[in-house]
Formats: sequence, C-alpha cells, structure tokens
Amino acid sequence: MAEFTIRDVLTIHGLAGRNKGQAVEIIFPCPECGASDGACSATTKKIKRNGKVVKNVYNCKRCGSEGSMFKLHKLLTTKECEQNGLPAPDFSGPNELKKLAKDIHVKLNDKDYSPLPVHSLTTPCEDNFSTQIFEGASDEKCSIAYRAMIRRLTLNEAHKNDLLRRGLSDEFIKRFGFRTTPDKPWDVCWGIVSSGVQLDGVPGFYREGKKWKMDLRESGYFCPVYDGERNLILGAQIRRNDSDMVGKKKKMKYVWFTSSGKNEGTSSGSRATYLPGKNMKVIIITEGVLKATVIWYLLQGEVTVIGIPGISILKSMDPYLERFEGNAFVYLAFDMDKFLKPLDRHLEKEAYEEAKKMNLNIDDFCREMQKKAANEHLEDYYFKPFVKARHIFTSEDALEEHVREFKCQTHRLRWDVDKDNQWNGSQKGLDDFLNERRDMIEPFKKWLIEKATRSLALRKFLTETE
Repeated sequence: MAEFTIRDVLTIHGLAGRNKGQAVEIIFPCPECGASDGACSATTKKIKRNGKVVKNVYNCKRCGSEGSMFKLHKLLTTKECEQNGLPAPDFSGPNELKKLAKDIHVKLNDKDYSPLPVHSLTTPCEDNFSTQIFEGASDEKCSIAYRAMIRRLTLNEAHKNDLLRRGLSDEFIKRFGFRTTPDKPWDVCWGIVSSGVQLDGVPGFYREGKKWKMDLRESGYFCPVYDGERNLILGAQIRRNDSDMVGKKKKMKYVWFTSSGKNEGTSSGSRATYLPGKNMKVIIITEGVLKATVIWYLLQGEVTVIGIPGISILKSMDPYLERFEGNAFVYLAFDMDKFLKPLDRHLEKEAYEEAKKMNLNIDDFCREMQKKAANEHLEDYYFKPFVKARHIFTSEDALEEHVREFKCQTHRLRWDVDKDNQWNGSQKGLDDFLNERRDMIEPFKKWLIEKATRSLALRKFLTETE
C-alpha cells in the first residue's frame, strides 16, 4: 500500500490540491467548529507536540480539535455522510487504523471518486491548488522586517487610549511598537522593500506578481510578540476594532498577522511572547500576547512573563522553559472565568446531573453541549458559562502538567476572590486586577518573589543533601 500524507487526505475531501511544491502547511475549515479563517491547519512536517515528535497532524487554534490524518479522515467522512443523509462507514474496532488507511488508499487511487458536498466546509483559499506556502524566515530576519514595518506606522488616538486604559504609559506604548494597521499597506511594503529589507518567509507578507503585500484581514492595532532575551520581534497579533466585531458570529478579539494560504505567504506559527524580568527564574504564564505585556509592565519588569497565544497552544512556550533547565518557579495565571460567577454557580451541579442522565462523563457532556450549539448556530446557551469554565480549568491542568515536564515548580494564582476563595466575578484577568488595584502591586510583587525564592532554595537544599 502506497504511503500517503495528510495533504492526500484533504485532497480526497476536496480541501487541498495534490501539488506538494514547497508547501509545509495547509489551511482548511475545521471539521469540528467550522472555523474557516485560517485557525485550522495541517502539516506534513515533523513537529513536536506534547513532548512527542509527530507529523501529518492537524490542529484548530479556535476549538482545540487536533489529531492524526486518520482521525481527520474519519471526521470529514462522517460529516459528509451526515449532511448527505447517508450512513457513515463503521471504522470502529481493534483494526480501526487499518480500516481508515485502506479507505484512504482506495479513494486516493480511484480516479472516478469525488467527495460528497458539505455545505459548512468551504475552502477559504480558492487558488489552493497552486498556492505556495513558504517556510518561515529566521527569527532575526522576521524581527528586522517587523521593526521596519513599525517605523512606517503610527498609532491612532482611539487605539492609544485603549492601551492607556489598560494601564500602559504613553512612552512605553510608543517604544514597545504598538501601531495601527495601515490604510495603505502597499505603501508600507514598498517602503520596507525599498530600504533593502527582505520579506520572503516573514508572516503577514505575501507576493502578488512582483509586488509584496500585507495580508491585513482585519483592522485594529498590532501587538508585537517578543523574545525579550534576544530583543527580537517574532510576530504580531492584531487587536481588532470593537466596531468590526459587531454582528460577527465569532467575536475573536485577537487575530494573527499571518499570510497563510497566500502566494509565498507564511503562517504566524502562533508564537508565545517572552518578556524576561529582573528575577528571571520567577515566571508568570498567562494567555494572550497583550495581557502578558500589560502584566509585565504593571509589575515593572520584576518577574518574567510568558504569554501563550491560546490555552491549547502549550508548545509555544517550550523554547523558553527549556532555557531554565527546571531551575524556575512558574505561576499559572489563566483568567478567573475558569470559575463561575456567583449567579452561575448553580450550573455546576445541574451540569453533573444532566451528564449523569445522558450517561456521559462531564467532559463528554461539555463537548456535546458545544457541538449542539454549533449545529444550531447558537451564540449563547444555558450551560455555556459552565462549559467555558470547565474548558479553561482543564486547560490549566494541562498547562501545569506540561510545565512540570520541564522540572519547574508551579503555583496557580487566584485574585478577586471572596472569603471562601471563590471568584467575585469582577476582574477576570490578572492584568485587570493589577490595573484596578494599583495599591496591591507592591505587596503582590513582593509575595511572588519571596514565595518563589523560598521554594527554589528549598529544592536546591534538598537536592544537595540527597
């Protein structure tokens, strides 16, 4: 049986071209949540995921769906059959992988085979058969390009006020590189190229004919992603304008500056931002590039802050944790809506009761609620606060487990809590808490450093006396 790749699986379902070229990433609509904005992608390259080297895998940055090419084929086949009123093939059993491999092989080599139509899956890139996706440029090359871009951009008053509201200073905002997306991006590209800076392989830029262009799918302001230890800008997220999110089905506040799916374009890679502090071994990990930047600034650069781009994208912080070789203390600071607000706390008991009636464990119950809401195009549903809280809480479990693989000590932070250590429901993010409770910054900072220092010293003592 001939070898095949995840690109071939997508080809079977009409979602990718057969031409491999130099492509390393294929963008396609997510079979679980339907995201078609570049959030879901597959790769034929070897990558490290959850501590293992794998290839021919896919991942959706919106809903967290991920897996092998066999899982993807099963999902797509089932979806096609369901929407066309046909029974789905039964791949289950001890020989499931062999059955799936055989099905892929047969369809791949059947010249008369054509995929069933699926209304909710549409390829976002019409020229997918000829699009060439480039491997990313080096971090140094990307940083040069992004700095050249920032020098040619300004920050409008509305965006500046939004950043000031978050607690950043005027001087820091300018120095850090926050800028408004341009109205005339072609002028910016021309200026960058004219200065001798190369854009091939830099996420966010692509070639149309002989001209380089910026792939600005959204308007807002750029939030730079840094490797602060090397003083490099690795990429950028765009904080979308609030006005652009009105009436949108998926109100994603942040999108990547990426050129995935464009000719000679490059994926952002979903990099984490890394801001080293004076006490480098005292680390806070939170979700979000801008959130991490605000926390680092409000704590006056005293501790290291890592902002991962999503609660499911844990591998993005691996290059930074590896530098400490276990000699670091990590505070986990995911948003407090991992706990229910006072008015929603009754949902937890009701969710467990409902899951029991449906003969499901609580995580499967949450997935069923999400799928039902997606199928019925519901933005809000009764159990949504609990489902969201459960997702964040289990993601923090995964984060803690992942961090401990690097031999680091961990502690989960809580803030804005009542006497029973339950969330008051006001300040969701650690950045919100620090900005609104400036009186708490100094004692909080002192507590962070002292607790971490004691724990690291104790570990060192115990290690030396073994």
